[in-house]
Amino acid sequence: MQSLPDAGITKVVGLIEVLHDHGSEDETVKLAEYLQLDLDALLPVVEAGEMLGMITVSGGKIKLTETGSSLIGNKISDRKATIGKKVALLEPFKKLLEILKTKKNGRIQKKALQKILRQDLPRESADKTLSKLIEWGRHVDLIGYESDSEELYLANP
Repeated sequence: MQSLPDAGITKVVGLIEVLHDHGSEDETVKLAEYLQLDLDALLPVVEAGEMLGMITVSGGKIKLTETGSSLIGNKISDRKATIGKKVALLEPFKKLLEILKTKKNGRIQKKALQKILRQDLPRESADKTLSKLIEWGRHVDLIGYESDSEELYLANP
């Protein structure tokens, strides 16, 4: 199973907006300077954007894809829907959605999901991926999370 990069969706959208302002492509190093980030901080955002099909990276340049460009000027709800469709296709989310759909109540305990993720990923990657599953899933209204009961559930069953 693929782990998720340690970057938030809002940072990916921010990168997309900056790339748009820079003519839809720019050098990675120049973007890092412009954003006042070191490359180590920018790379997870780039990786997330690439996973979501919003950008491509080649020869040190980052370029917006058609999907990434389509987000510009859209309402937040439309952006969430577009990104949500992409998120749902990523392996950790496909597995999570499959698990939630098989549960009678459509819910899973955070610890139970953590155990499942640790079967396929190293402990640290599994824990970070779990955190990103919750963060990204909630951001795009794919899943919900109740912190009191520590349960994940389908946002729109």
